[in-house]
Amino acid sequence: MTLSSKYCHASASNGIACMLLADSALGKMYPCHKDKFMTKAPDGYDSTFAVGVIEPNPKENISTEEGYIIPAGKIGPSGYQKSECSCHEHQYIVYKEGQCELKYLLKLKFPT
Repeated sequence: MTLSSKYCHASASNGIACMLLADSALGKMYPCHKDKFMTKAPDGYDSTFAVGVIEPNPKENISTEEGYIIPAGKIGPSGYQKSECSCHEHQYIVYKEGQCELKYLLKLKFPT
């Protein structure tokens, strides 16, 4: 189960949940290794990259003609140790609605 799916709250009766997928303009990312509450990116940055200990294998990323990079690899170690970061999985945080364009609505079925 991924971090994103943990934010979904499925109906207890049928296990159905919804998830929105968005294109996000990350710009210059602030690398954050330890938990820190922020309401905006630090000066000089557009978003935050919360470093985690696991990630999709970057060698298996898919690059589209439009310039998007889609992480599609098998999940494995990121190269960061738990002592170096607070997050289990990498997280990308944007702070302005204009940095996101909602693209897809997924209907998910979880075990009940």
